[in-house]
Amino acid sequence: MGTRGYRIVRYRGRYWIYYNHYDSYPEHFGTRIVAGVPVDRKEYEVWLQQKRDSYERRLVELEKHYCITEERVHILKSKEGDAKSEPWANIRDFEVLPSYFGDASNTVFIEWVYLIDLDEQVFSVNNRVFFRLWNIPRDTWITPFESWDLSTAKCPEASLEPLIPDYFADDAERDRYNEMYNRYQHSDLYEFSAGVDYNPRQVMALMLYEYLLHPSHSAMWDYVPQWGYTDFAFRELAFAILSLAASEFHLTDVQKLHGHYRHQSSSRGFFVQDDAQDGTEILPILGAGCHTPVTKPGCAPSETTYYFQGILISLVTAEALLHERNAAIAKAVEVGLQSGNKEFEIILFSIKLMIVAKVSVGGDVTSVAHSGVLPVTNGAAAPFPPVAGTESALQTHPGFAILQIMFEQQAQKDLQQFSRGVFPPEIYAEILSYVDPCTELACCKVSPVFRSICQTQVTTPDGLVTKFETLDGEEDKPRSYHRLVPFGTFTFKDMKIATAAQPCRHFDDFPTTFNGPQWCAIIGNGERRCVIAQARIPIVATDLDEGEDSDD
Repeated sequence: MGTRGYRIVRYRGRYWIYYNHYDSYPEHFGTRIVAGVPVDRKEYEVWLQQKRDSYERRLVELEKHYCITEERVHILKSKEGDAKSEPWANIRDFEVLPSYFGDASNTVFIEWVYLIDLDEQVFSVNNRVFFRLWNIPRDTWITPFESWDLSTAKCPEASLEPLIPDYFADDAERDRYNEMYNRYQHSDLYEFSAGVDYNPRQVMALMLYEYLLHPSHSAMWDYVPQWGYTDFAFRELAFAILSLAASEFHLTDVQKLHGHYRHQSSSRGFFVQDDAQDGTEILPILGAGCHTPVTKPGCAPSETTYYFQGILISLVTAEALLHERNAAIAKAVEVGLQSGNKEFEIILFSIKLMIVAKVSVGGDVTSVAHSGVLPVTNGAAAPFPPVAGTESALQTHPGFAILQIMFEQQAQKDLQQFSRGVFPPEIYAEILSYVDPCTELACCKVSPVFRSICQTQVTTPDGLVTKFETLDGEEDKPRSYHRLVPFGTFTFKDMKIATAAQPCRHFDDFPTTFNGPQWCAIIGNGERRCVIAQARIPIVATDLDEGEDSDD
């Protein structure tokens, strides 16, 4: 039968994806995969080392394709740099450059996914049933799939929860931090000041987050629950979400970048952007792990606890937030105290869940007010039937909205020391209307006046946006499954108007006829910057003809 599936091997964080077209059921394809894993523990250890050695050699072979040299940049910018020009396409029977996010070339009607994780020694099926790789019972491993409810009654070796490393090294470490927590003067944090007026930049961040969540843009959300908090993929995705919430990004149009990009399946792992000085800027794609010869992969800090825009970020597992909350809070608090701060805020972040804490020190007393576990988002993007406007997005992602409030309030605190300047705001606004996106982002941190201007008039690839208007309520006219749904309208300085579209539910990101601008975010600092190509906002011009259908 033509039941499609994947055999995936994860090694050193990267996903090596192999497509299978026929008989991918557990009784057939799955059984062949399981049979390849030795039952005897000594034989298993030898097999595991051989597999790791084999993929290490492949990784070394592919490093020249992850490293972005001047020669590759030249090829990409030339006419010869088409979608099939990358030599890795013919290596080792795979179609997509292995990435940290698990993106594949063919995701249509994939019914069975078998993942062998050589890093954590886990075997999973459809990212829903998990086994220790050395303990897959040959007689009963299929039984959880005999019914839709995935019962493990006949196979206790199976788990319906991901098997990831614990947050704490051992019980002693957890108990030590629990004792520290009990010494704090702790209280509950229930309310968050709604001090943010949704300006164009924050609306853009919300839209980009909505697109990042959309499952058709990347396969990563299938694998997020299986990532450890120290994993490269976890750190990169967490940093991307936090950067959007903090408005620490500037926009580019993916259509104007060199890279022939439509979907992750056609990705080389990086783009090349022409800059205003007739030079080029190399932009690795988030999660691809590409880098230049002088930079490390990624754009996120290598640490799991760091300050970002004045707030202490502590990356944690969801399990730690849910079941070891007090100890996880204390571990983050101690890091903040060691830095010498007397007052600071903490975000304990696990990508989908978070806890917010406020810490103050007075004499010998450390006071910690913290929230419960908060959802960053309540669900996936693209409601059906489609609803126009931003209201549903705000309600769907309450934690993301709280992050935006926290980062904005912290930014305002940091700006209070700066003067308002000698010129009226209108003069500064006119000057800032001519700066490039990077300069504009830097100007946000100069003074309250500059920040207000840079938040309300934003440089985009299609001009300076001076106004955003939401479209609330359901659409008056029926929309087909494939058509774009308005998020709201942007007004540019030259009075042009454009509609930003929401994600649609179809596998394809947009209607096949759409070839307009697609805004995406560039995040990071210095030479370690990435482009979030998985989140692209389609922009449809609406001021050409009022009678024209703006969805096509």
